[in-house]
Amino acid sequence: MTEGTVRDELYPAAGDRRVYRVAKWLRVAAVIATLALAGGANVMLFQPLWQGLNVPVSPLLMSVDVLFTLLMLYFLWWSFTAKVTLCADTIEESTPFGSRRLRKSEIKGCMRLPKGGGVLIAPKNGVPLTISKDSYNPDRYFDAWIDKLPDLKQVQQQEEEVRARNDPSLGVTPAQRLATYARRKSHFGKVYLGLLFASMAVFYVGVLASAAFAPAVFIAAAIPWCCLVAAYLYKDQWSHSAGGNNATAIIVPTMMPVLMLFIMASSRADLVDASQVMAHGALAGLPWLLAIVVLMGNIAVPLRQKLLSLLFLAALAWVYGGSLLALGNRMFDQSPPQVFRTHVVGWHVTHGKGGTHYYLELAGWGPEPGGTHLRVGYATYHAAHRGDPVCMGLHPGRLGFQWVHSMDCPPEGTP
Repeated sequence: MTEGTVRDELYPAAGDRRVYRVAKWLRVAAVIATLALAGGANVMLFQPLWQGLNVPVSPLLMSVDVLFTLLMLYFLWWSFTAKVTLCADTIEESTPFGSRRLRKSEIKGCMRLPKGGGVLIAPKNGVPLTISKDSYNPDRYFDAWIDKLPDLKQVQQQEEEVRARNDPSLGVTPAQRLATYARRKSHFGKVYLGLLFASMAVFYVGVLASAAFAPAVFIAAAIPWCCLVAAYLYKDQWSHSAGGNNATAIIVPTMMPVLMLFIMASSRADLVDASQVMAHGALAGLPWLLAIVVLMGNIAVPLRQKLLSLLFLAALAWVYGGSLLALGNRMFDQSPPQVFRTHVVGWHVTHGKGGTHYYLELAGWGPEPGGTHLRVGYATYHAAHRGDPVCMGLHPGRLGFQWVHSMDCPPEGTP
């Protein structure tokens, strides 16, 4: 029996219908992960309240907790409802919020993902369909169906050559145009990898090296704009990068710097009222988002893909703008603080995934008439006694958002 005959016997015949559901081990993992991660995050966030402590919950952290919990609940829902249906001439993936069905005639090509991660099926128009092999555990019939699809890399290479040959801006002759296109593709790859490396480096330097805090903030603030400039200069390459997902060339190298800025803003901005910065964060990130809208408006991609990409980028721009406001408000504030004297009325310890944190409970002062909680080190925590004086410095903020920090108390009688 020849290889072709074997393939024909494995290939689903007309009328055959095979359904692949999420693997059982992944369903169990989804249940455990949702309970452990989402449940644990909520326990850590609200633990002080359950202990009867008057600890204010940050609106920013609460928003992140809600989004993370919803994401984990969706993962759980997906694991019990998602499926892939394979027929002789169609493939369909069903998820909690809808389904995606492709006919063979609508498919441009298919590409195997690295290390057996699954397959990427690119339609002639629209967003690629990615099917994880580990999630659905497809069998030999699925593999035989996929093997009969055109090779996506070969199809894309042929399309690139046709575009380059017909682009007069790349040269006079077809040979010149192909050579110019190859150089631009090489340069774009180097720029993209450079932005990826810079984004990862600034994240780890900013989080781990406190001495390089200010330079890391400036570099992290610049990288998202560098991504836009690179996308504009290499528009022809960017519009066909990342397997057809055009926004990926901007999103991937932008994620780490924005995450670093968010972490720094949450831990070092010391805002009296973080909700004000959150409200203004959308305006601060609007110029970056508008630049993306203009850039993507000139790219020939499906409207649905543009809307999904812009929805995610809008949330990213909000976090980016809010984090810059919070950090810039403190970094550029050179005004002397207004000093408030208070004293220790108690203390408590919280235990979480990030480690053990020690807090002194302070009596009411200035803008915090109900008292506040000051995070301190291990030695300061164990050396504290009720009634010990503590001084808090209140700064107006360079951008008008008040922020506070503890400081050495001036001598008695000093105004």
